[in-house]
Amino acid sequence: MCGIVGFTGNHQAAPILLYGLSRLEYRGYDSAGLAVRDGEGDTEVIKAKGRLKVLADKTNNGESVPGTCGIGHTRWATHGEPSETNAHPHMSDDGNVVAVHNGIIENYQELKDKLIRNGYEFYSSTDTEVAVKLVDYYYKKYLGTPVDAINHAMVRIRGSYALAIMFKDYPGEIYVARKDSPMILGVENGESYIASDVPAILKYTRNVYYIGNLEMARIRKGEITFYNLDGDEIQKEPKTIEWDAEAAEKAGFEHFMIKEILNPENTPERVNELLTLLLGQRVRIVDVLPNDGTRLADESTLLITDMVVQLEDGSIANLEIQKIGYYFPGERSACYSADLLLRQYKRVRGIKGKRFSYRDIKQVYTIVLFEKSPTEFQKFSNNYIHRFMQKSDTGVNINLLQEYLFIPLDIFKKNQQNENRSVKIENRLEAWLAFFCMDDPETIIDIIEKYPDFKEMYEQAYDVCRNIEEVMQMFSKELLELDRNTVKLMIDDMQKEIDCQREQLSQKDEEMLEMRKEIQRLQQLLDKK
Repeated sequence: MCGIVGFTGNHQAAPILLYGLSRLEYRGYDSAGLAVRDGEGDTEVIKAKGRLKVLADKTNNGESVPGTCGIGHTRWATHGEPSETNAHPHMSDDGNVVAVHNGIIENYQELKDKLIRNGYEFYSSTDTEVAVKLVDYYYKKYLGTPVDAINHAMVRIRGSYALAIMFKDYPGEIYVARKDSPMILGVENGESYIASDVPAILKYTRNVYYIGNLEMARIRKGEITFYNLDGDEIQKEPKTIEWDAEAAEKAGFEHFMIKEILNPENTPERVNELLTLLLGQRVRIVDVLPNDGTRLADESTLLITDMVVQLEDGSIANLEIQKIGYYFPGERSACYSADLLLRQYKRVRGIKGKRFSYRDIKQVYTIVLFEKSPTEFQKFSNNYIHRFMQKSDTGVNINLLQEYLFIPLDIFKKNQQNENRSVKIENRLEAWLAFFCMDDPETIIDIIEKYPDFKEMYEQAYDVCRNIEEVMQMFSKELLELDRNTVKLMIDDMQKEIDCQREQLSQKDEEMLEMRKEIQRLQQLLDKK
């Protein structure tokens, strides 16, 4: 997860930018960079691979970089390897547009091909460079304002982004745009600030604005103007951050570091509440089942966290959170549920001996949360809780012991970000789900204000990000191999898709070559006439 900072004001920008980036280090990164402009002079871009200290040493902690307007970035590689070349900020061919970006542009290759056809060249492997040059393309094509160029680019970009952009023709100004990625803006004493999260600017201001989804803003010294996607000005009221500095600095965190926050051995009351909300019945953990394998530690796993607990009534609950939903989510979950049922059978039969009865075998709940859900769930864009039970088609009432609950967090997040939704977090279950998948400051503040006990979890999450420890891994070696094979199948399928697209592009290139030859032949005929 990348970090963005920006500043325009009366003080030297680079030291402020470096400080802000240092407060976002918890988000993880592999390179960092600054772009700073001194008055109407050229923008100076400085990048460094590795830790932020390398960039600080390179710039004498920012003191050697003149200018009072600039943007900064810490990058976590998604497109292109960690390197100075791929590090942000990126700029257009002539330096007209300079920008940093947080998020993933899904159709970047399609946009890149369009720009290459229009004469643009590319020096990096990033999707961000594509966004920068797309903005530059529309700025020059329509001869409009930065807002005009940005909104044309926004409607053509698929994916998530928070962008901070500087234009050569507009010294002292920074333009921002947002879709799904977090961003916060602040104003204080005639100066303005931009950041991915509150900690980066809290030292300088508590007066902040939250930029909405598919909105833009122009940032000048002590002045921020907001625009909707049509380019019309919109009004926003500033918010004041009331909570203490330490809590604010610990608010932001990478949400996938939750496996210690939900450790059933250390904080069973949290897992009790979460399972109660998910299952719709009051439950209490009485035991954590012993580790059975190394599934979470395996390099090919798609799991973020995984726990298996025994509840007060003897039933078993398995809670998983997956980075990307595995192929065959139903078949896979059924295998794990059957594995748990068999393990319970063996354990209970061993304890009971001759007194064993099948009535001693209790319910098995398999609960799976997806950060990025499988395609089966994408068709149901308004539903983010799916329950499955095995039932007879004749009404015969027998207990087949296995129940399933699937929650696509990405669909929950999209529903939360719906502009027509007046209230974001309506209940504690939604607060939990938002805790797992939403890290924008506005949502975090909303949750803490409504449910103050979540503050402790956000604080702990911040600490976990700095000291990640091993967590429980609870399944058999046979199922570990099943996970490996599933991931390999997914990788193979993705590679086939890439190869197929390459072949299609190659065929199109051949067709275009033939068309050019035909055009040349026709032109020669015309010339002879």
